[in-house]
Amino acid sequence: MTAKCSNITIRFALPDGIKVSVRERELEDAARRSHAARAAHARRRQAREREAPSFQEPTQSNESTQVECAPENHTPQDVLVKSLISTTRELDQATTQVPVATYQLSLLEGNSDPFGSFSIKITPQINRVLAFMRDAIYPSIYYHNKFMSKINEGNPDRSNWISAGIGVQAWEFAIEGLHSEGASLACIASYLGNMAMLLPERARPNANRLALALATKSCSLLQKSLPTDGTSVNPAKARVLIAQIYFLYRASVVGEDRMSVAIYGPILKRFLVEGISQGLVDVVMLYQAAVDDIDFVSKFMCRPLFDYSWFGEISSGFWALAEPLLPLVGAEISTGVHRNVECKELRDYFTTARHMNTYAEHMIPESAWGPTAQKRLAYSWFATKSLWALGSALNLYLDLRDDRYTKSTSTATSGQRLTQAALTLGLVYYFRNMGHTTTIGSVDIRDCSASLMHELRATIAQALKMSTEKELHTYADAHLWVLFLGAFYERREWQRLGDAAGRWFRQKLVEKALQSNKATWAYLQPVLGRFFYMEWENPHGSTWFDDTVIEIMGDQYRHLQSKLMPADFLHSSKTVGHGNPHYHYHPPNIST
Repeated sequence: MTAKCSNITIRFALPDGIKVSVRERELEDAARRSHAARAAHARRRQAREREAPSFQEPTQSNESTQVECAPENHTPQDVLVKSLISTTRELDQATTQVPVATYQLSLLEGNSDPFGSFSIKITPQINRVLAFMRDAIYPSIYYHNKFMSKINEGNPDRSNWISAGIGVQAWEFAIEGLHSEGASLACIASYLGNMAMLLPERARPNANRLALALATKSCSLLQKSLPTDGTSVNPAKARVLIAQIYFLYRASVVGEDRMSVAIYGPILKRFLVEGISQGLVDVVMLYQAAVDDIDFVSKFMCRPLFDYSWFGEISSGFWALAEPLLPLVGAEISTGVHRNVECKELRDYFTTARHMNTYAEHMIPESAWGPTAQKRLAYSWFATKSLWALGSALNLYLDLRDDRYTKSTSTATSGQRLTQAALTLGLVYYFRNMGHTTTIGSVDIRDCSASLMHELRATIAQALKMSTEKELHTYADAHLWVLFLGAFYERREWQRLGDAAGRWFRQKLVEKALQSNKATWAYLQPVLGRFFYMEWENPHGSTWFDDTVIEIMGDQYRHLQSKLMPADFLHSSKTVGHGNPHYHYHPPNIST
């Protein structure tokens, strides 16, 4: 009897006179199944949250019954990263989740689009990406902790993180893309790629697969949207299509997909040039595309997408308006550039970097920046002028490296040319450290230091090899500055990786400093200042350079002794390497 009952299908009979179509009955059944699935999913999620310690409700003690809150000194980026890490298992789910009343208020993640005004459904997962854009990406791009805190006398207001009109326009541009399905999918895919960099290793594949799926869907929609008969599209639709192409390009850059970048890049460049000339595209989109272009070129050492001389022409009117309003600086920022910087364009880029660093190093009074509108103008000048300098310097480096530079006779020999190339690439690395980092939770998601240093090592090694004795003497200061940047990078990585960071640059720096009689920080620092040196960037040279010289010289001394003296004598000597933290005493081998 029990077996037979288990196969019985129960149906509810409707009252007489009520007719329901087959389609309506199917919809009702689907609604019931969906409701059951949501309820089951909510129960499973509740079970997971109860098991996870970070999701337990705060306990009450006898001393206090208040709910624990995050410390006030936590930045929005830090709070968001903790939330992202704790919810990584949900990234690959596409179902809508039902908030549960027992959650803490900080964990509720509802729908940011309750009225369905956007072209895609804002699920909690997509809402999390939007929150990541708003609370992490854009503040980190348009609010640089080290640089802007100098301007604001160390007390910046984080509640108003967009310190320039360009930041407001960039955020509005991203939100505007949500009104188009193709652009919104590409936008979410590009920032989901950034989001994946902050997740644990086990969660990154899911996030990257989802980003790839969204970008693929957006590409399919783009193919259907483009006219095939050669007809023109209306301006509103053209702007949406350009935005979609930009976000697809950005997603390719973030995903390091060189093939897709090679496809979307030229298309984006053509549409941007035409769109700006026709008034269809705001220059803010060009600035954002330039950021992605410079990041990609810095990582893969390929030719830039944009012509940055054209970029400078577009921005020249704005610079002419902003520069007279900036606080005054001394003429030495341009006249004091070291004579080893011989290319005229390169001297201009060094002057730009030194100009901006002057504001960063000195406590400029708040009144010197003027009213809020003038401060925003100054910040926009920082952003656009540095983009122009970085993009132009990268293009100049590739010309010098490939022996395609013909504007000066100062690169007649290989030693001269490669020295100027090393100076150019060193400036790109150091300039990026000043204001072109996007650090979220101690992770710089735009970090290109490893690839830049790999290229710089090859270039300076070739320059030292190809230079004559006279050129080695003439450009000794230039070689010192470049080697110092590499040693600075190795020292910074040593704090994180230990001996795995390498020591090639440090060894070459000490060797060159000894030859030039500048083997102490007191003698080396003035030389660095004639090029470009940031006193506020850590680790400061005074904390490690002298110790590095002692360490390298001690290693060389012990290596020389190992060739000249028996091994047993070295083992028995307690005086060799005294005071060196890397020296270990070994007792003599009595058996021999």
